[in-house]
Amino acid sequence: MAKVVGQCTCPECGFTDAEVRRDRNAHLYRYCPDCTAQYFTYGDAVKSANLLRQVVAPAGPRSSSRSPALATVGA
Repeated sequence: MAKVVGQCTCPECGFTDAEVRRDRNAHLYRYCPDCTAQYFTYGDAVKSANLLRQVVAPAGPRSSSRSPALATVGA
């Protein structure tokens, strides 16, 4: 399974949450879930460095839209 490193803007469609991931060989690649475009670096150090420079948001746990305060109301 690919590990998400962060997000960047897709140059093909402009989607701002395209994912930068590592494949099973730890090479970086970009995947856009909006237009399904993929960009593979194949371990090239220059391409990997350029892709990492584009990462605008570090990967982290996705926040739930449900507020903890709302979960206790009516309990």
